[in-house]
Amino acid sequence: GSLPQPWRERVSNFGLGVTLPFTRAGRGATAALRYSYTIFRPAENVDALHNPFDTAPSLPPGQERGSLSASVRYSDVDTAPFSITNESGRVMGATIRVRHPQLGGELQTAELFLDYTEYIDLWWRHALAVRAVTAFGRAQGDNRVFYSLGAPPERNVVLDALDEVFFGSTFLRGYPAGTVRGDRYALMTAEYRMPLVDIFRGPDTVPVFLQRMKLALFTDWGQAASEPLDPAPGAFKKSVGAELVTDAILAWRLSMVVRLGYAWGLNAGSEDQMYFFVGQWF
Repeated sequence: GSLPQPWRERVSNFGLGVTLPFTRAGRGATAALRYSYTIFRPAENVDALHNPFDTAPSLPPGQERGSLSASVRYSDVDTAPFSITNESGRVMGATIRVRHPQLGGELQTAELFLDYTEYIDLWWRHALAVRAVTAFGRAQGDNRVFYSLGAPPERNVVLDALDEVFFGSTFLRGYPAGTVRGDRYALMTAEYRMPLVDIFRGPDTVPVFLQRMKLALFTDWGQAASEPLDPAPGAFKKSVGAELVTDAILAWRLSMVVRLGYAWGLNAGSEDQMYFFVGQWF
């Protein structure tokens, strides 16, 4: 029929990168080159039954993708002792990524990624963090480059901490996965960050050492399309929410940052969301 069905894939990724750093008096820049090879294979899917009078379902095939990326980044952020986040300065970067059969796989694509982050010191360890991320992609032939924005992933926090799997902040919180899609996107986030309590202790001999707890009030604005993006505020999907963050050390050695958040979408297609995963603030 016309209803989408879940589809499971096993993804294997291999990469090799070289980074050249340039630092000078609190400022730093890097130039990097990275090759990545990714293999997608269907995993443990149930046979897709359908009415023979209907159009047969389109199942994602196994794919292999090789890509070469070149990037440059600049940072002059400053963090004071006992601060909960970067408090001043900025980070900016640009990345070009190409795929070609000579790099592995069958795709021929070119993509440009841009990001900019600004940190503003407010008062008594409070700070404002603002981030803008955008990307644009093109492909040859019938293939297309698609980006999608949506909810943070549902994860097993303990296993992610043990496996050192961490997530960042490129999410449109308050909306289901894939809410906005296209060959270009823009995502803007603003977070007011504040300290709650410095703990720096653990319960008896239990191997969890809590460090500090902090809070962020945020808003996300995002859009994606396969045509020129509209800069008007009304063209963005918007959300607001709050996020509680805890720094901890697990098993006496493994540092982890746990994020518990709640988001409210403000546009059609939104949903109230609670999420819980391991990952740093941007």
